[in-house]
Amino acid sequence: MIVIIPTCNRPELIKRTLDSLSEVIKPDCYSGTIVIENGSKNGVEELVKSYNEKLNFSYMFTEQANKSHAMNVVLKEITDTAIFFSDDDVIYDKNLLTEYAEAVKDIDSGVFCGGPVEADYELEPSDFLKKYLPMSATGTNWPDDMSEVDKPIFLGSNWLAFANDLKVAGGFDSDLGPGTTSNSTGDETDMQRRLMRNVIKGRYVPGAIVKHFVPEERCSPEWAVDRRSRVGAAYALINKSSKYELFMMRIKTVLFMIFRKFPFISYETKFKLDCSISYLKGRLNVKRSKKEK
Repeated sequence: MIVIIPTCNRPELIKRTLDSLSEVIKPDCYSGTIVIENGSKNGVEELVKSYNEKLNFSYMFTEQANKSHAMNVVLKEITDTAIFFSDDDVIYDKNLLTEYAEAVKDIDSGVFCGGPVEADYELEPSDFLKKYLPMSATGTNWPDDMSEVDKPIFLGSNWLAFANDLKVAGGFDSDLGPGTTSNSTGDETDMQRRLMRNVIKGRYVPGAIVKHFVPEERCSPEWAVDRRSRVGAAYALINKSSKYELFMMRIKTVLFMIFRKFPFISYETKFKLDCSISYLKGRLNVKRSKKEK
């Protein structure tokens, strides 16, 4: 089992994550952690080298500031092993890797797994706003007795798949995720969807827990609205819309923009309309870049 952590311009957060990972119990199948910095160098290489050699932390770098591209760079170097994917802004339950190791014991392909994510707030948002934030900012609430999953639900900060399965699925789409021209979401969701198309089963591991840091700026109404645009962009990149669908989305966008100006509608209704408008604009305005070779 290998751990992959992409990072970009967040040296303080990645240190927090690596400190936490260093305390996680390492199962016998653990062979190391690869931190891949993308975009620019910010002292992460020196940080990674500062940890005990027994932890087997290693460093890679790519100039392209694109999370999916960075994961593909690492994926080219890996074969025949399970990969635990994480983010640079999480802390781990000490049993995380042993839970995953047990879940894929005696298996070398054909499944991918994910665990629950808890929100680690800098400043907790209101209950009203939580209804409009993504699971990465509120935490997951899946039942512990869930086993197989029938759709791609696992968050990018806490999931595992086998290297060869990922390669057969074509690797990560470099038009999706942080650092892309669209700044969309959906990189891990798209990959899990393609794994399922290849008859790779999804499995929930309730004991594999991470806490995801949620900064104050990601708990604002403005951020929630902007996030909907990124979700819309991801949907448009993954799913092709017909000319009729595009026409109807343009009509809806105009109507929603007119309706939200009415003085008698409530704040919540206006906020819902803002989210819908942002989502529709994200779908309508996104453009796919030249595909990564």
